[in-house]
Amino acid sequence: MLILQKGLKMQKKSIFSLSFSDFLTKEFLLLAILPFVVSAGLFFGLYAILIDVPIVEGSFFTNIFTNLISMVLYALGGIASVMLSLLSALIIIGFLTPYAVAIVHKRHYYEIKCDASITIVQSLIFLAKTFATFFILLILFTPLYFIPAVNALALQALFFYLFHTLLVFDVGTNIFNSSEYKIFKKKKYFTIIITNFVLFILSQIPMVGLLIPLFTVIVITHISFRYKKEVLQVQ
Repeated sequence: MLILQKGLKMQKKSIFSLSFSDFLTKEFLLLAILPFVVSAGLFFGLYAILIDVPIVEGSFFTNIFTNLISMVLYALGGIASVMLSLLSALIIIGFLTPYAVAIVHKRHYYEIKCDASITIVQSLIFLAKTFATFFILLILFTPLYFIPAVNALALQALFFYLFHTLLVFDVGTNIFNSSEYKIFKKKKYFTIIITNFVLFILSQIPMVGLLIPLFTVIVITHISFRYKKEVLQVQ
């Protein structure tokens, strides 16, 4: 009876409010420290390096191209520092995801069994394919980096691909077996991609954004367990 009452009460709370409550617990605040500190240091270091591009003085006609390139690089420096610091946070969170999933599982869904069955080799193959795709697109998008406004959108699109792909994989493979994971991604595709897009936009806020990957892991974990609970109830 207590489990049923707790389940009904939890269902009434939105996933975002439930995730925020989880994030403020001691366990998650401790998990957030490492990626935040490392990524914040990387952000300030990269920003200092990437924006240190001299603007050439001289004749307008002789230096216009050089100055244009310098200004583009200056603008990209701030964007790239945010993106790369976010990438470092994603990599660190990848190692912490099993612990985050276990905390949410223990707090809210202890009656549901996790069926993770992915191997280290499968994980490495997936990561190799994901980063290979990322770097190929990074090279193909090169002409776009010299177009104002478009350059920022191009970089953000690439990093959203990593943000979405890596976090969904990290969480899903800790909860579902291979067949369940494929079905889950199809069934909840729009819910997850819209949720991740909103959270990715928030991740563009310097410093605050470094906490978003862990929060996103919590949100995806709730979506995953609620989906699994619905499937079990139907069965």
